[in-house]
Amino acid sequence: MSKYETLDQLILDRIGETPAPGLLTPATPVPFLLLSANSAISAESERLAQIEKTEARHGKSTAPGWRIINRRLQALRKTERIRSTSRGWVLVDEAA
Repeated sequence: MSKYETLDQLILDRIGETPAPGLLTPATPVPFLLLSANSAISAESERLAQIEKTEARHGKSTAPGWRIINRRLQALRKTERIRSTSRGWVLVDEAA
């Protein structure tokens, strides 16, 4: 169980909120700005940033909250659960 599991699920839920009812209707991409502005995602990323700060030497944080969100987006992209478009992030269609 990863410490990022909650954040990953929040991100996937937010990206998945935009419906794609038909095969010809693509999902509405969610830009990074809307993901980082989401209060639940932002709070969880800041909580993880505080954990990283306490684990780091001399209390220096390795990354701010927005950078943790970006790292998780890239990790989800590498596992092919989401993909990036020129307009934002969308879920990968498992049927395709």
